[in-house]
Amino acid sequence: MTEPITIKGIREGLLVTVGDSETWPLTSQGLLTRIDGATDFFKGARLALALGTRGLSASDLGRLRDQLSERNVSLWTVLSESAQTNNAAQALGLNIALPTTTPNQRHAPDREVNPEEVRQEAVYLRRTLIVWVLWASAYFITNGLNNWMPTLYNRVYGLSLDQALRAGTLTNVAQVIILLGCAFAIDRVGRRRWMTVCFMLGAVLLAVLGSFASGSVAAVITLVTISYGIVGSVNAVLYLYTPEIYPTRMRPIGTGAATCWLRLASAAGPVLVGYLVAQSGTAAVFLMFAAAGVVGAIAATAMLETRNRPLEEIAP
Repeated sequence: MTEPITIKGIREGLLVTVGDSETWPLTSQGLLTRIDGATDFFKGARLALALGTRGLSASDLGRLRDQLSERNVSLWTVLSESAQTNNAAQALGLNIALPTTTPNQRHAPDREVNPEEVRQEAVYLRRTLIVWVLWASAYFITNGLNNWMPTLYNRVYGLSLDQALRAGTLTNVAQVIILLGCAFAIDRVGRRRWMTVCFMLGAVLLAVLGSFASGSVAAVITLVTISYGIVGSVNAVLYLYTPEIYPTRMRPIGTGAATCWLRLASAAGPVLVGYLVAQSGTAAVFLMFAAAGVVGAIAATAMLETRNRPLEEIAP
């Protein structure tokens, strides 16, 4: 059985402390096994190795340094009470003491680094970035269309005010119809598949509209209504999905931060629509929304599927 290995974060990198009760081959192999079990955590790390009274030769330290280097870990300091080990470290160009801290330098107390905590932080960071893109993409499309389409129907396509408002109302009717289907199907289909397909269908319809049919008011009303209803269902699924991917301790701030992107996208979409209509016409507007749908679809493929899984398993 290998002896315990203690790892602490210090200002200069990681301090690894090993005992001297086992033979050096067993001890060094235990350290390498520990590193191999958490490669993401140790990648690029700088190690200071505390060896106690253990006496090692330059070949022992050189072999360990090379094995660490193969794992993208650098050994830069050896701390030892053995003169033999210190001489061997200096012969290899390694430091034998940590830099001193002056009284005026403020330094937080060292604490042991838990690789599992670091791994979980990386997992939740990835989930957070993905869900931010989903919120921004979905609401950029839906609120941009919802805010501007009645005006475009009236000013660009020549419909009367009453006709433009009725045409705009159709988008919300389509969303309600598709949401009813979503409510009954989402736990069968799954969150990831539903959002990926909806973003892609919405992007395809808007791309067709922007490329070939933006001059026909009938085509615009039809394709905008369907695409809005489809992408609008993603908005509802996001309110279901986002709280599922965070543990209780992070759920309020995680969900709240994600919905901030709803507001930002809802503000940016209408502004860009107005600019593009004036500069390039309505076709460019629909192509812009199609591009946002593609971005959303790519992000959706990277989602964590939460269907039929307990929250304790999804977000420990």
